Amino acid sequence: MFFGANPARTRYVYNRALAERSHAWTQEQRRVTYADTSTMLTGWKRDEDTTWPTEPSTGPLQESLRQLHGAFDKFWRKQTRYPQFKKKGRSRDSATYYSNCFRFRDGRITLAKQAEPLHIVWSRPLPDGAAGWYGRQVVAIERFYPSSKTCSACARVESKMPLHVREWTCLCGSVHDRDVNAAKNILAVGLTVTACGDGVRPSRT
Repeated sequence: MFFGANPARTRYVYNRALAERSHAWTQEQRRVTYADTSTMLTGWKRDEDTTWPTEPSTGPLQESLRQLHGAFDKFWRKQTRYPQFKKKGRSRDSATYYSNCFRFRDGRITLAKQAEPLHIVWSRPLPDGAAGWYGRQVVAIERFYPSSKTCSACARVESKMPLHVREWTCLCGSVHDRDVNAAKNILAVGLTVTACGDGVRPSRT
């Protein structure tokens, strides 16, 4: 997830790691790894002049090092130019937070090491939030449930269903539009999950 919080910190870590990598290569012809910069970050946190990088979760700071490592990897493989320093106002101001770096509750996001939730203006409504506004409920079904291959009339599952097949006939005689049939099956599974709990499918006849 991307938030505008702490962009100066992630930019600082990215640029300092880039400077260290560049110095190692130009002065020693030595390539610096992600692990090396991660160790450097630990040292920077102990530096009295740079104590502020310890304020946010370390996740975004580590991610900035991963992004720099990826940029160098592409450069060494001659897929892109040499990594550039990030400048305020000229680079994308963002910080990357993984699920272990924040908590989402009641439509509010609180970052690790911060007591108060963030003030966020969403570019678009979240699915759960939109459902709540309209008195609906969002239900997640099993990712690999064969909704397209399952007959919504008799629940028989076809062994194969190539993407180019848009209409098919089940052995029970039912003729299906692929998308309409899948929608019926997803609805049935969603209703079953709501009534009986996750991991349950409609019974087959």
